[in-house]
Amino acid sequence: RFRMADMDRALDLAHKLAAIQNDKMPNWTRQMPAFVMTAKGEKQREASESLMEGENGFLCAPQSIDAVEAAMAFYLENPTQIALHGQSSRQLAADVFDVRLVNDIILRAMHLKGGQRPSEDAAAPAPSSFVIPHSSF
Repeated sequence: RFRMADMDRALDLAHKLAAIQNDKMPNWTRQMPAFVMTAKGEKQREASESLMEGENGFLCAPQSIDAVEAAMAFYLENPTQIALHGQSSRQLAADVFDVRLVNDIILRAMHLKGGQRPSEDAAAPAPSSFVIPHSSF
């Protein structure tokens, strides 16, 4: 429900909270470091999956002015790379978040569709032609 943008600070606070020796504290307070480390790892994994260093951008460490400065300097010195990195990012997003692929995965998981992956040139079905079979409970 609540999220902290600074995961390092959240981890420090979680360790402090877990170290409190008080019987009235809920059990989950001792598990907070594990929760934060999981969230921190997921955030880093998501960033690494959507960014290919040097191909579609640069991953800068949080609050690293030098890293941001170096990335900005690269784009100022190589302005043609801006469009190339943008195209690479667009292609990655199209490959990973293709609505037909995502829908196919969901329908297969729900056992509503079998067969093969949708072809690249096939048009997405119109919403009116999409029917979800129902069953009586």
